[in-house]
Amino acid sequence: MDLEIREIRLEDVATMTQWGRFTDPRYHHFNFYYDTPEEFLRWYDTKVRGFFSRTTGVFHHKDMIGFITYKHINPLTRSAELGIIFDSRYVSMGIGTRVLEESLGMVPYKKVILYVSSFNTRAYRTYVKLGFEAVKEVYKVFENQLIADKVMHYPEDFRVKRGRIYGKYLKMVKKL
Repeated sequence: MDLEIREIRLEDVATMTQWGRFTDPRYHHFNFYYDTPEEFLRWYDTKVRGFFSRTTGVFHHKDMIGFITYKHINPLTRSAELGIIFDSRYVSMGIGTRVLEESLGMVPYKKVILYVSSFNTRAYRTYVKLGFEAVKEVYKVFENQLIADKVMHYPEDFRVKRGRIYGKYLKMVKKL
């Protein structure tokens, strides 16, 4: 499959409205829900123009099918936190492994960390394959607080504390 990793242009953001949807409620926060040019600009400003973050798009032909974000960039320690999201129609095809390997080979960081949801075994296997090591288990506020009734069917992966949903994550680290 022909893939390109490149900077995201504002006009690329609107193409994400055509992405497939994750139906499993645990993955709903990976769906792209923005509709208006103002929302596209807000997403773009947050992801692409941030001073301590860098987001690049993953393109198949001219369509953006995913993106890779390095956030919380610390220029002094040369470290960053990794995040990756794909259109649901392009998962489980080996694309994530391929583009992450390429991306990690191009970054100027000494250490990259990430947090993977405990239920996301597909992503966990990819990260291990790429040399990340799990260092600890943490609970963090889950991104989608609107689906409490659905995620509570997974008590091994979620907790509610003071009315907020917390997901279980594995913190993983790779030294480059």
